[in-house]
Amino acid sequence: MKTIIKNLRLPVLLLSMSMLTPSLALAAKEVKKSPQLLTASEVVNMYKDKTWRWPSGGGRFDSQGRRFTAMTEENGKKSVGEGTWSVDNLGKMCMNATWTTDGKAAKARTCFSHGRLGNVIYQKRLPMGDWYVFRSAKPRASDEFSKLVNTDSVTVQALAAKQVMSVKK
Repeated sequence: MKTIIKNLRLPVLLLSMSMLTPSLALAAKEVKKSPQLLTASEVVNMYKDKTWRWPSGGGRFDSQGRRFTAMTEENGKKSVGEGTWSVDNLGKMCMNATWTTDGKAAKARTCFSHGRLGNVIYQKRLPMGDWYVFRSAKPRASDEFSKLVNTDSVTVQALAAKQVMSVKK
């Protein structure tokens, strides 16, 4: 098991980094007050049946069964994440997935908090992230929120990649 986790550290780290770099210029603007945390229904409505496009892939948030499916590709190496997503009434959304790379698998949990100040929605990576603008009062193409799209561009690719990985075993 230690070898599996060791071999998956880089893909999971790269995935985490790709989700952490969203608007670094906007992150530089300090949030003066703590945002009011969003309700579970507000967070669910942002993510349900959407794909969050990342620089190296994306994650799909299906409403049915709260299934989470993701795929990333770094340096020609594909990683597939399968699991669930959850939301609480404190603005927190978590992706709980088993990540598979080259037939090896490890579990990972990634969480974000969401809050609002006025008409601006903020997000931060938990447990130690800083608040950054997730959706501006007047939404911008550069907002991380704009990377949540209705099209499922992940599930079919992830299943195909996982099949290829299982054949290589």
